[in-house]
Amino acid sequence: MGPTSVSISRRIGNRLRRVYRELSDLARLAPIRMFRRWPCPDRKLLLVGSESSGSTAIANLLFLSVPTLRFLEEGQNQWVWSAYQQVHQGKQGITDYPRLQLFDAIKVPGFAMILQQFKENFPDSRIVYIVRDPRDFVNSAIKTWKVDSVADLAAVSWSRENWLAIPDTDPVVRLAKRWRAYLRNAMATPDVVFVRYEDFCADKTGTIERLAATMEIPFARDRVAELQNRQLSHTSVRDYEPVGVGGWRAGKLEPQHIAAIEATCREEMSRWHYAPAGNQQDT
Repeated sequence: MGPTSVSISRRIGNRLRRVYRELSDLARLAPIRMFRRWPCPDRKLLLVGSESSGSTAIANLLFLSVPTLRFLEEGQNQWVWSAYQQVHQGKQGITDYPRLQLFDAIKVPGFAMILQQFKENFPDSRIVYIVRDPRDFVNSAIKTWKVDSVADLAAVSWSRENWLAIPDTDPVVRLAKRWRAYLRNAMATPDVVFVRYEDFCADKTGTIERLAATMEIPFARDRVAELQNRQLSHTSVRDYEPVGVGGWRAGKLEPQHIAAIEATCREEMSRWHYAPAGNQQDT
């Protein structure tokens, strides 16, 4: 079997698995829709943060110690995008998405904007927020979307989403305000545990161990140590090795872009110890 045949077989297998999961979910949803237990008494583990903040790597390392755990991430589950946007805008509530009850752990960055509503409906929840330097966040977004410049980023529909009612047209300012809105909402939510991506990079195994203790789940030290430096996002999303901290310095952000991010996020950057560009000290 050649490479093309293997690729086709893999895609067919992935599709069949998705169809099976969807049918299984529909069957499991029937009693939930019938009896509608809200607030839901089940414990939920929620991991959020702005997109491109390392949440995929952290979530995969954190939850691999619990193989029976039902894990939801955005990926192919595009319904979650509508969920957090509709709930944030007050057009729907968490109870309009009973499918959330099917999962033990959730990793959806946009849920950062609906943490209060999530906690009200899942009171026994553990919430972790990943904070990353906003300059690295924007730089990572450019790499993730595989564009050649900031100007090209403006053509990406994700950077133009209007559900947060950000009026600016400059994609860098829009993303900086998105980063700020996510973080401010999380900081206004009680009992959220914050982890800096930079601290995770400095001690990956130790960070995952502390998070596992916080979430009261097992911790597989050897397995985490084995996988901690690998690219854990799917290659269709990120086909490059993780850059780590400070990639924005050698990325495609020009001085005016960096200045715009720092001006927009100045208060939060100071709070989370991200030094301005003029200060070359590592954060």
